[in-house]
Amino acid sequence: MSLTRYQQIKRYFHVSDPTIELDQKHWYKKLNLLANQLQESFEKYFLLGMKVAIDEMMVRFCRRTLHTLQVKNKSIKQKYKIFALCSHGYTYGLLWYLVSEGIADLIRLNHLIPTASGVFQLAKLLPERKRCNLVLDNYFTNISLFEELLKIGIGVAGTTRVDA
Repeated sequence: MSLTRYQQIKRYFHVSDPTIELDQKHWYKKLNLLANQLQESFEKYFLLGMKVAIDEMMVRFCRRTLHTLQVKNKSIKQKYKIFALCSHGYTYGLLWYLVSEGIADLIRLNHLIPTASGVFQLAKLLPERKRCNLVLDNYFTNISLFEELLKIGIGVAGTTRVDA
């Protein structure tokens, strides 16, 4: 696609009202309208499997911004971080991660660390009438979180590290 064509499309394509100015701290709110519409469509049309996973999604970004993570020794050096609830390669729900404040719009449970509270919040998106089992990697594995998920009827399995 040529630069001119890209600029023509960009001129008329907006995922939020371009006249509304948001502060630098809450940049993700411009994407929330689109993300919420996608979330509604996911819940309406996507049939979840028995096993669902919660993991981090890394979105590559190569320009200047205060909102990306920069991690050495990773394939994606500069990225946005999103926590996602997925099944069969499709995203069912997501939470934005902000460098300045952690997980955006997090409903924090007192006895859980912020990451575990984020996992719990994503797990609550699962339909109540459908039995699902969560699969987590070692970053999210936490006994207190597992106990909370079992209280609401969600089975969970997680990996651990031998050296940790």
